[in-house]
Amino acid sequence: MTKKVGVGKAHSKIILMGEHSVVYGHPALALPLKDIEVVCQVQAAETPLTLKAQDPLTTAIFSALNYLEIKNQPISYDISSSVPEKRGMGSSAAVAIAAIRAVFDYFDQKLSQETLEMLVHQAETIAHSKPSGLDAKTCLSDRAISFTRNIGFKEIEVDLGAYLVIADTGIHGNTREAVEKVEAIGLDALSDLNQLGELSQKAEGALKAKDQELLGQLMSQAHNHLKSLG
Repeated sequence: MTKKVGVGKAHSKIILMGEHSVVYGHPALALPLKDIEVVCQVQAAETPLTLKAQDPLTTAIFSALNYLEIKNQPISYDISSSVPEKRGMGSSAAVAIAAIRAVFDYFDQKLSQETLEMLVHQAETIAHSKPSGLDAKTCLSDRAISFTRNIGFKEIEVDLGAYLVIADTGIHGNTREAVEKVEAIGLDALSDLNQLGELSQKAEGALKAKDQELLGQLMSQAHNHLKSLG
C-alpha cells in the first residue's frame, strides 16, 4: 500500500575551483550549501505524469519509475526550491535527487546511495549532455569534496575562518550550452583546462595551509582562464 505523499529533499552546491575542467578529468573542489534546499512531494493524481524533454525533474521521476518497473502510474509532483536556477548552484542535480527520493518514498521502496547516484546521473545526462558527476556528488555530500571524474572523490577540510560570498550577476547560465561551447573550441582549450586543473590542486593545498590570500589569488587566476574559454 502506497503512502498518500512521498517526500524527498536535497541541498545545493557551489564549485570553488575547477569549473569546466572537471568535465575533462581534472580535479575540482566543491562545497555543499546545506541551508539551500529543494523539497519534492509526490502524490496520487487522476492521470499519469508526462515526460518533458530535457527536464531533469520529470526525467528523474521517470528514471525512478522505470527502475522500479512501475508504468502508467497516476502521480503528480510538487516542488519547492530555494536553489536559484541556471546559476551554477546545482539546481538540476538537487531537484533530481529530491524527486527520486520522493518517488521511492511514495512507493515505500528502499533507495541505496549507489542506485540514487545512478538514477541522478541518468537525469543529469539528459539535462546537461555530459555531466562530470560533480554536482550530484556534492549535493549528496555534507562535506566539502575534491572530485575527479571517473576516479572518485575525497572529503576535504575547509576551516579558513572566512566567508565565501556568492554573488548573483542576474545572468542565467546554461550548463549544457557552456560545456558544448568549450568542447567546440577543441585543442585550443587544452591549455586553459590544464591550468584550471593545476589551480584546483594548488587551491587544495591553500585550504590545508589555511592561506586565505593564496586561495584568493588562485581563484582570480582561475577566473581569467574561464574568461579565456568564453
